[in-house]
Amino acid sequence: GPEAMPILFRGNYVLVDGSDREKVLEAGNKVTCMIVHVLFDEQMRVLRKSHHWPEGFDADKRGFLTSTVRNDVQNEKEQENQKSEESSDDGLPPLEANCNRRAPHQLHLTSDDEETSHSDS
Repeated sequence: GPEAMPILFRGNYVLVDGSDREKVLEAGNKVTCMIVHVLFDEQMRVLRKSHHWPEGFDADKRGFLTSTVRNDVQNEKEQENQKSEESSDDGLPPLEANCNRRAPHQLHLTSDDEETSHSDS
C-alpha cells in the first residue's frame, strides 16, 4: 500500500538532501531539497548528546523552538501587550499567543471593510 506521509508543523526538524540544489535552481524549480527523514524527539535528544546538533538550533525548555523562533514569539508577545494596553479588553480574558504561527502583520480590517463584508452576504 502507499506509504504514510508524516504531517509537519512549524518547529519540526527534518533532514534534507540538497545534493542537486544548484542544478534544480538553474532549471527554475522552487523546491530545491527533498525531505529524507523527519526527526522525532528521541532522535533529536541523541543528536544533541552526540554534539552533532547545530548550535543555531538550540532548543528552549520545551525542546521545540529555535532561538530565532523564540525571539519572534517574544517580539509578538511584546507587540500584543502594547496593543492590549492601548485598546479596551471588553471584559474578555486575554488570548494566549499561538507559538506555532506568526501573526499576520499586514491584514488590517477597518470598520468600512467589516461593514461591506457583512452587507455582501
